[in-house]
Amino acid sequence: MASLHSTVTPETRAAGTEALLGKRYDPKMNTWQPGVFRRFPWAGLGCLFGVFCTLVLDIVILAVSNGKPIASWRYPPSLYLSVAYTIGNILLAAAFSQGLTVFWWRKALREGTQLGDLHRYWEHGTSPVSAAFAGRNFNFISFAALFLALTPVNGPLLQRASSTTTDTRYFLSEDVHLTVPAAPSLQDPTGHTSGRAYTVTMLETNYSSIVQEWNTGKAININATGCSGDGICSGSLTAAGFAVSCNTSTATFDLSGTSSDGSINDDSFNGLDIFSVEFTWTAYTPSNITVDLQYKPTKDCTEGRLEVANCTIGAATVQYPIVIDGNKSTIALKPQSTIADDKILSLVDYPSENMYGLPSPIGGYAYALSSRLDSTTHLRFAGAAGYDISTEGSIAAQFANMDDVSSYTTGMCSIKFSDPREYLLQQARELMFRTALAQGNASTIQTVEEPEEVRTVTVYRSHFEFLGISIGVTFVAILIVLVTFNGFWLLGRNVTMSPIETAKAFNAPLLAGEHPNAEVNQLVKGAGMKPVRYGEIVDVAQGEQPPGYDKGGDFGHGQMDTVELRQLQLALADPASVQPLGKRRK
Repeated sequence: MASLHSTVTPETRAAGTEALLGKRYDPKMNTWQPGVFRRFPWAGLGCLFGVFCTLVLDIVILAVSNGKPIASWRYPPSLYLSVAYTIGNILLAAAFSQGLTVFWWRKALREGTQLGDLHRYWEHGTSPVSAAFAGRNFNFISFAALFLALTPVNGPLLQRASSTTTDTRYFLSEDVHLTVPAAPSLQDPTGHTSGRAYTVTMLETNYSSIVQEWNTGKAININATGCSGDGICSGSLTAAGFAVSCNTSTATFDLSGTSSDGSINDDSFNGLDIFSVEFTWTAYTPSNITVDLQYKPTKDCTEGRLEVANCTIGAATVQYPIVIDGNKSTIALKPQSTIADDKILSLVDYPSENMYGLPSPIGGYAYALSSRLDSTTHLRFAGAAGYDISTEGSIAAQFANMDDVSSYTTGMCSIKFSDPREYLLQQARELMFRTALAQGNASTIQTVEEPEEVRTVTVYRSHFEFLGISIGVTFVAILIVLVTFNGFWLLGRNVTMSPIETAKAFNAPLLAGEHPNAEVNQLVKGAGMKPVRYGEIVDVAQGEQPPGYDKGGDFGHGQMDTVELRQLQLALADPASVQPLGKRRK
């Protein structure tokens, strides 16, 4: 068989030597100089530091955005997180690429390293798919490549780390300025007096709609300023109201059919009002409304007791505790508040209306209260039919208690009632509040005192558990990449994975004329303009063959002849000596 010699012929070596001499070969150029500071991988470790900075940025973004209204951020935190972790993953990949280069050359320095090992370090480090199918050749670089391929899972984790929710925010007086149009006293007529008694029996046309809304409990729409659209505001509003004073007493009664001596009890047949509410207003004292009420609080019919109250509602200017819904643009008295919570600022004295036909600021208001709230329940003994009850108005039925009634004849005397005063005054207060707001205008703008605002706002909520998992994954990836830089100080010059640099390390003939210690940028500068092409070249070598081989004779015996042997091989070489693939020379 023929034996082939190296493709690097003595002539090639000579040409390379001449080229080096022609370039004034300097043996001290790029001498091998290991060391921590000389070979510190600034680019790779700088990329890892950048990854660490993106982790800090993730923490800052979530910490700062947590609980902040969405309107305070031009773009959502998730967008900033997306940019941060994308940059972090790019830097991590760049650092691993640098670390892989250090790892590859450091392994090339070790004794016992095989060409297959170098190939696998490069292949697995640049292809997670190859790393996944490494089999028994699985190594640290295989593990690192696979882990870094999974590291982008921190993206979905960080996306989940920020969401939106609703929150309640409180703003005090210094941050809230509320104004509401409200009349401090009633000036527009609510009705007109008529007849010689100067009574009011009809409502003013404009006022009747206010009374209807009061009867139905419709929300009060208002043009308030200073309360945001997503806020609930509260404070004290100055407007027309009233002051109340009441005198209470008790009265006894006996509604048993017969007296103790067996005689007929005439009073029981006449009966009495066991519940009564009456609102009264006169034009002679137009500033006041009287409320007379009485009710039977117990089941007793013999030696029974009536609770009696006589109250005066006087016109006044008060401060109401109010609540404004900025979203619905409505206003209302503060829930659970009563007339005891209204602060009286001053009493209002209206002139007498002692002539029929005069407009009455209070008369129509009093008539509306009387029409809805006046009510009477009359109880009397009717002999064999038992007790007879008659009722006018609906209020009595609302406060009646039938728990002690054993029958609907004789037992009806056991009916009892609860105190209606709080309800009556609350209804009168509600109608007065509506009336004051209805008469408010641009000249009666009131500033709400001690305003507060509660806003239900949409805010960002940070989920730090997802952040923790993401940081953990990225931090482990940083440590893995950091390991690949181990031993960088053993390298004596800057290295890359450039094919030109590795070709020079394998003594490629094309680079035989370049300085043996040249770094990649020097190699590119010196040989970068050389034309090159990949294809088939003829490799010529000295070999031996039996005599008569070319003539087809018997070459099994005799002395061997020395000849030139030609062999085609694939290579990157000078285009002049390369045959393009797919074409054959004749």
